[in-house]
Amino acid sequence: MYILLNAAYPFFAFASKVEYMTIEFMDHQELANEIIALNKDYRVLTTSELHEPIQPDGRKYLLRNENTLNKDEIQNILYWKPQTVGEVIYNYWD
Repeated sequence: MYILLNAAYPFFAFASKVEYMTIEFMDHQELANEIIALNKDYRVLTTSELHEPIQPDGRKYLLRNENTLNKDEIQNILYWKPQTVGEVIYNYWD
């Protein structure tokens, strides 16, 4: 099992496999509760959140997905074309 923490945002996730361009996310509610108990600022993402499809809106630098990404982050998404939210949060291009 892998515990993933995003470098820029306080997002945790769990995975059963982490390889170049491939992450198999998994849920682990008991460990998620422990992480949140240590620091309420962290958010542990679920597999359903991580598998949410990316929804570009057709205009430059905009996504339909709820987000607080800056222009450069969205430009990377449009360039690399990840398919899911999990691929954005835990990407290989940074």
